Amino acid sequence: MRHTLFLILIWLPLLICATDKNVNITIKLSTELSQTEQWIYASGYVGANEYAILDSVKVNKGDTQTKLSFDIYEGMSIYILCAEKGPVNLFFHIEPNTNCEIEIDENMDGRYPRPMKGNDMQNELLAFDNKILYIGKKSEDQSLPEDSIRYYKAKLTEAYIKEIHKTQYPTLAWVYILWLPGYAEERREEEPFRSVIQYAQQKFPNNGLIERLSITSPEPATAKSKAASERIRALIKKRYYVEPKDTTMGAKLQLAFPHISKKKINTDSIAEEYVLVDFWASWCVPCRKETPFLKMAKERYKDKLAVYAVTIDADTLKWEKAIEEDSTRYFIHVRGVSDRNVPDKQVRALKIKSIPRNFLLDKERRIIAKDLRGEELLNALEQLIK
Repeated sequence: MRHTLFLILIWLPLLICATDKNVNITIKLSTELSQTEQWIYASGYVGANEYAILDSVKVNKGDTQTKLSFDIYEGMSIYILCAEKGPVNLFFHIEPNTNCEIEIDENMDGRYPRPMKGNDMQNELLAFDNKILYIGKKSEDQSLPEDSIRYYKAKLTEAYIKEIHKTQYPTLAWVYILWLPGYAEERREEEPFRSVIQYAQQKFPNNGLIERLSITSPEPATAKSKAASERIRALIKKRYYVEPKDTTMGAKLQLAFPHISKKKINTDSIAEEYVLVDFWASWCVPCRKETPFLKMAKERYKDKLAVYAVTIDADTLKWEKAIEEDSTRYFIHVRGVSDRNVPDKQVRALKIKSIPRNFLLDKERRIIAKDLRGEELLNALEQLIK
């Protein structure tokens, strides 16, 4: 008996250690997600070309949280995918020996947007990203003069290089190098990229991420890596698939997008007899050229016609600015894309590949005309609206 107890005391700590993982992510689920039975996956690149599903867990209906656990040997980007509802491509950066906590909901995707309990590296990245947000947007604003864009890109480069010198995380140094304006693999020998990479390699010797910045011919992906990548792609494709909407003439079209005030507006609830559903964006020059004709149509038919303007703008400020510039506040302005530039399912169901696009609906909300432009729009309305 004593001998058995002695063996248990010897082996128990070893068994516990053997099951421990050096990364543990507790996932808290929103009320809606807790009512969905599904699998949740964590994946990422564990080498230059090696993709892996790191862990997966089944969530049962009624579960309010779950956990993903796995081992990594260096910092990396982690991607979270919910098989049925919730994030499809939620990502953040993580180091070995991290126990952290995230909260997810059905509308979350892209980079994890909140401070993360237990992940100081990700929080440092988030704080820096918020600090350079204004400069970053200005450096990509094509409405500015070229000299101004160059100025903001130079300021952004300066901020990234300063942060590379400041951070103690090799993973963040790697991220900032990849985010340098104009960086590309074929430009690694150009300045300032060459000097920055050399500095990072001296600061973080023998770090795999930093070393791979100098590798020109990485090892090809293994069969296991390809299988993992194909599995995740299949799950993403399944999540993004939506039943196509019928857009033939005479088909009934019901849409419900969030209004600029955040409340969803259904086309069936609009009082006007006719509804012109118009897909546009602030950055779309042809769309903006159509605006005067849309305004003329609305002013001519007043209470008989509603302009249901669906923006594909990911940038809320640019969307609102365009509305003010064009003086179209009296249109019904709704949004067909998320802040993270993910198209709404209805946009995908309509197969909107380019804009401007429009559909004219009658009082039964059936399609009676589509893709009307300029004078053609006004002439068609004159024939249809008595």
